[in-house]
Amino acid sequence: MQHLSALRKEANKQLGLSKLGKETLVIATWNVCTLSGRFQEVLDRAMQLGIHILCLQETRHDAMTAASIRQMAKVAGWKVFLSQPSMSMNGSPIGGVITLTRWPTEETEIPDDLHDDARGRCVMVRAYRPLGESFTIANTYMHASDRPAARGLAACLFKLLAGIGGASIIIGDWNCLPSEAPAAHAISSGKWHLAIDSPEGELTPTRKEGRYVDFALATVGIDFEWKKTT
Repeated sequence: MQHLSALRKEANKQLGLSKLGKETLVIATWNVCTLSGRFQEVLDRAMQLGIHILCLQETRHDAMTAASIRQMAKVAGWKVFLSQPSMSMNGSPIGGVITLTRWPTEETEIPDDLHDDARGRCVMVRAYRPLGESFTIANTYMHASDRPAARGLAACLFKLLAGIGGASIIIGDWNCLPSEAPAAHAISSGKWHLAIDSPEGELTPTRKEGRYVDFALATVGIDFEWKKTT
């Protein structure tokens, strides 16, 4: 799991943030491979790490498990936003992203015509900052074996977020290195920057094979204190 802290100055009582008692908003990304039989473990881990917004990929949820996820999240004090279920040719759930939050957020609708499978690979929410403007978080699971599709989805997301305006974060499983397309093109444009692992800027691998593919890109207006692998 990767988690990072977006700086905030103080709690805003009107948003109910004072009870969190922290100076940072902690946003995490985690490719869980499946949530089957693991959702309570995920919730417990999120609370243990003090996470406020958790972005999950490869949840492999369907309509039936979605109802259970919503109920368990509600009992545990989390609000949940789910992507549309995606099914394989044999009817098994594949892919899927879920954003869990105990921070004031609201869902941002993804247009039906944005990209062929955007609504099955992305969930967008608007998060509120005390003493600052709200910002958009796009939790995304990029294509692993279809690079043109990944570039197409990323291009659509960049365009959509630019149209929404304000600060934005695209976080999740990019299935590519920051030095590869589509992430590299965004970084080189100067409009997006990489949330680094440490003040030294070292990129800690997020996969056993040594690849760094789970990360966040942010626009100007989002500052990170740190990001680390757990």
